[in-house]
Amino acid sequence: TWHGRNARWGSTWASFSAVIGGANVGARVLRNGKEDEWTSILSSMAMGAFWARNEGPAGMARGAIMYGGIVLLFNGGLGGSRRSNRSNRGMPTQEEEQAYADL
Repeated sequence: TWHGRNARWGSTWASFSAVIGGANVGARVLRNGKEDEWTSILSSMAMGAFWARNEGPAGMARGAIMYGGIVLLFNGGLGGSRRSNRSNRGMPTQEEEQAYADL
């Protein structure tokens, strides 16, 4: 019984990791490589829709709104922080990198 349970848990974690990674990369590709808070929000919305796929289109929409809304709130809301994830980690933003390159 232990092996069966561990195999199910491993499968669940593998699918969880694949959805997170795939949604993040997909959102970045759709946004031409731009990585900011909207990329996080869009990838979270895709994850929410994926996890609710068994509940039909209405459930997928609810999941997308819930997951995207949570990340939006953590990022400071619509009018909140305009800083990208890179600058929050102490890394220069894309605009700052471009300004340094122009010097």
